[in-house]
Amino acid sequence: MSASIIVRLSSLSLAAALLLPLSAAAETELRGTPTARAGLLLPERQTVTLTGEARIDQPVESGIVTVGIRTRHARLHEALTENHNIRAEILGHLTNSGIPAGAITGSRFSTTPRYGLFSSKPKEYEVDNILYIPVRKESQLQAVAELCDSYRDLHFAGITLDHKNLKEMKERLLNNALADLQARKAIYEKSLGVRLQPISFSESFTPVDEEPTVQQSENRISPIEPSAPLTRIPRSLYSFAGRVTVHYEVIPKG
Repeated sequence: MSASIIVRLSSLSLAAALLLPLSAAAETELRGTPTARAGLLLPERQTVTLTGEARIDQPVESGIVTVGIRTRHARLHEALTENHNIRAEILGHLTNSGIPAGAITGSRFSTTPRYGLFSSKPKEYEVDNILYIPVRKESQLQAVAELCDSYRDLHFAGITLDHKNLKEMKERLLNNALADLQARKAIYEKSLGVRLQPISFSESFTPVDEEPTVQQSENRISPIEPSAPLTRIPRSLYSFAGRVTVHYEVIPKG
C-alpha cells in the first residue's frame, strides 16, 4: 500500500474520532422537573411584590352592646328569681327606648356556688346572665348606659360591630387598600419605565385595639366586674387595618 493512501486513511480515522464526541454532546439529555428544565431553556421572569394598606376609624354609635346581670343570694332560688326579674325590667326599659324585645338575645343562666373556707356547704350562689342588645343610634346606646348606672347588678361589658357593619367596613378597607396599591404601582411603572403584570394576590383585615367582650365557656361566663358610671359613654372608635399584597411580573416597555 502506498504512503499516500496510508496518510489519507489516517486522516479519515482522526476526523471520525474528533466527530464522535461532538455527536454525543449534541444528543445530551436535559433531566429534572419541568420547572427546572424550563429554567434552563427560558429566561427567568423578573418579579416584584407591592403592598397597599388602609385603616378605618369609625365612631361607636351602633353595634351589639353586651351587658351582664349578676345576682348573689344565700338561696339559689332567690338568686335566680332576682336575676330573672332584673332581666324582665331591663327588657321593658329597652323596649320603651325603641329597641325591639325580639332583637335582644341572651345566654342561659349560669350558676356558681360559693363556699366558705372550711365549709362543704355553699355560703351563697352566684347567678350570671348575659344580654346582647342591638343599638342603631347614640340615644339607644345612652339608654343602655343609664340602665347600667341604675342597676347595681347590671354591668357594661363592651360593644362590637354587627355583621352588616363589619361587612361594609371590610369593603371600604379593601377599596382603600387597592387604591393605595394602584398609586404605588403607577409610581414604579412611570419612574422605572416598566409594566407590572399581576401574577397573584392576597388580602388581610385586622381589628386594632378591639373592644373587650365577655367570653363564655361551657359552664361559666368570665367574671363581669362592676364598671364605672356609664351615663355618658366615652366616644370610642372601631379601628380596623387592611392590607392587599400583589405579586407582579416586571415587563420592560418597548
